[in-house]
Amino acid sequence: LCRIWDTVTGQCLKSLIDDDNPPVSFVTFSPNSKFILAGSLDNKLRLWNYTTGKCLKTYSGHVNQKFCIIAAFAVTGEGKWVVSGSEDKCVYVWDVQSKQVLQRLEGHKDAVLGVACHPKRAVIASCALAADPTIRVWVDEP
Repeated sequence: LCRIWDTVTGQCLKSLIDDDNPPVSFVTFSPNSKFILAGSLDNKLRLWNYTTGKCLKTYSGHVNQKFCIIAAFAVTGEGKWVVSGSEDKCVYVWDVQSKQVLQRLEGHKDAVLGVACHPKRAVIASCALAADPTIRVWVDEP
């Protein structure tokens, strides 16, 4: 269950409900504000249409069962991706349209809880739990 609130009035504008109703641990709007990406504790990310309230796509392959793991959109001239950390110490990159895992980036020594994508370039920053006190920067160079 994910709710969208009007911050001025405090009213609930919309509820996004999945049939399985897994606990939601993270949400973010897409860069164009038309979609919502929600992470849940069932190893899935769901892409919702903000206007219709319908789940359009489900991304899987990563591990997310106990932590709030940040996901992000990466939009560059080369394409559009969904990027997420994972409890298996990796960063996952999916093609937005096909839902296919394009890359599984390895290198962290603990669960990857945070990712951030550069707004114009194919660059991802990631961070993990205490056993790995590093920030890794992943650059896609042609």
